[in-house]
Amino acid sequence: MRKTLLYISGIALAFIFASCSEKFDVAAPYKNVTIVTGFMDIRDTAHYIRIEKGFLDNNKSGLDMAKVADSSYYANIDVKIKEIDPGTSAVVNTFTLPRVDMNNEGYPKDSGTFFNTPNYAYKFKQPLHPQYKYRLVITNNDSHEVDSAETAIIDTAVSGNHFFVPIIETPTQPYVINISHRINAKQAFSGTIVGNTQPDAVPAGIYTMECLMKIYYRDSNSNTNQTASHVLTWNNVPATITIRSASFDFTLENTTFYDFFQENITATPDIHSVWRLLDSCDLYLYAGSHDYYTYKQVVGAQQSSLTGGEIKPNYSNIKGGVVLGLYTTRTYKVGKAIKFVVPASIDSLRADPRTSAINFTVPTP
Repeated sequence: MRKTLLYISGIALAFIFASCSEKFDVAAPYKNVTIVTGFMDIRDTAHYIRIEKGFLDNNKSGLDMAKVADSSYYANIDVKIKEIDPGTSAVVNTFTLPRVDMNNEGYPKDSGTFFNTPNYAYKFKQPLHPQYKYRLVITNNDSHEVDSAETAIIDTAVSGNHFFVPIIETPTQPYVINISHRINAKQAFSGTIVGNTQPDAVPAGIYTMECLMKIYYRDSNSNTNQTASHVLTWNNVPATITIRSASFDFTLENTTFYDFFQENITATPDIHSVWRLLDSCDLYLYAGSHDYYTYKQVVGAQQSSLTGGEIKPNYSNIKGGVVLGLYTTRTYKVGKAIKFVVPASIDSLRADPRTSAINFTVPTP
């Protein structure tokens, strides 16, 4: 079961320093400020909604409060998701979300300044349907405040070209990556999407895309005849992804691979016995909604990622009381075990001064 981790790293402290919201006065007496994060992905079988308190108190240290779980969680809230038919505005289903400890769900919280147990979120396990909208409703039973947000769902079905990547889903031949060192050489492909429609359209349109790669390589020692396998995760791959109303273009300069390898693979001290074998990569294309696109413009392109669950709470699409956060939709397509062209790619990696000391080699048949 793949689960979407909706965890805000150090969110309460980040909230103290948030500069874009005008919903609160940091010098005022203590009051509850609700922080919400939720990403609904049609590919997932479980979703987690993070709901926390911003601990703002003019008379207490935020760092001290960060160590106390009661400072960050509500004791008495009701969390529901309503499945809405957009044509009639009728509620098709209503689901009450149980509170779970993410440590028990396989997502332990990192240790540090903040407490790491309990680690609460609200779990939603129902299948998502792109013809509906999903309304999140949070009721504080103590203050009687109601916060809510609504999102449509990005569809991944090949029929209708909602989010279709031919090199991954219907290739005429296996897609390969050739990173030989040619001037202005690029990896390039295209696909189709349901794109710049109205922000509240059903299914949700795609307004932003990002790329993640997992690159697999091995160390081979000719003296010991042993190999060690490695995986490099490349977040926020610096590709240029141009989104149009019904299509997208993906381009990535070959030279970015050389820079990435130089920064993430150490040179081998013994070039005569230790060799690097470049195996393959997995390519993930993430797609996000209009709300995420707006959020990304507010916080800056380098401060957020569709591939993770972290947000900075200085943009909000949540309606209600004193509340900030992001509740939206995202999804992805993935191409597995994409091969690199050899020996052309390896020859260039061995010749380039950035990667020559890494000692890539062509595997023997």
